[in-house]
Amino acid sequence: MRKVWLSMRAVWPGYQKRPLASDVLRVHLITRQHPAVTSFFIPYRCIQDEHFGQSCFNFEVDKINYRIMRTGCFPFVKYYCNREAPIDNHLTDKFFTILKILNLGIPCLLYGVIAWFLVQSVTTYYINGSKVILYFLLPEED
Repeated sequence: MRKVWLSMRAVWPGYQKRPLASDVLRVHLITRQHPAVTSFFIPYRCIQDEHFGQSCFNFEVDKINYRIMRTGCFPFVKYYCNREAPIDNHLTDKFFTILKILNLGIPCLLYGVIAWFLVQSVTTYYINGSKVILYFLLPEED
């Protein structure tokens, strides 16, 4: 399913020119000087979503591991990043994927729509010549 989705999106005009979600994630974590916790939304239209189909995974930046909780909540992708030692996320990932399928993604859609009204701050990055805006429900402290 994940491979089919990524293949379909790859033929959309302009999709290949967007930065990878992992590049945006990496730039944000480095710019924020490796925060212990961060949580933000990225519009789908700004990125290549190579994490599609993954709900929970490890992500390493400068030899620091983050446990990433990710969900699609149209029109955004929501990332919750927690700095911690690498762990096996296989069962957690499968659990959340099954949960999203069983509830037909309706809560995720509602979360994305409601997020538009709850956003309190934004950060803009330019990655590979593309403008990417991150939206935050709570302002990030320096």
